[in-house]
Amino acid sequence: MNSTSKHRIAARNEPVRPAFPIADLLLESLHSLAQAGEAENACRLAGRTYALLRTAQPDVARRFDVFLHRLTPRLTWTEPPRQAGHIVSHDPAIADARLPSTSGERESDR
Repeated sequence: MNSTSKHRIAARNEPVRPAFPIADLLLESLHSLAQAGEAENACRLAGRTYALLRTAQPDVARRFDVFLHRLTPRLTWTEPPRQAGHIVSHDPAIADARLPSTSGERESDR
């Protein structure tokens, strides 16, 4: 058995690691925020995170989408959700993202 095949066996036996480990930390924080009575804020932050990641890291973004779907049935909104708002990241590595329009208009139609 050569060293390459040893590495392949070891890799198969290792636990699957998340593609974006900080997502675990953020999701845990959002869950704690929701449990502390701030479910609406947790959902808003999760939604913003989803919007920022949906194109560049769709697998990671999906985890925030799942979080939202699990939490939203318990919400009583204090203000209506934003419609097609602009989300700005302070991280220069992440481009600005727009929320999808609910009116059916495409970005190029505006």
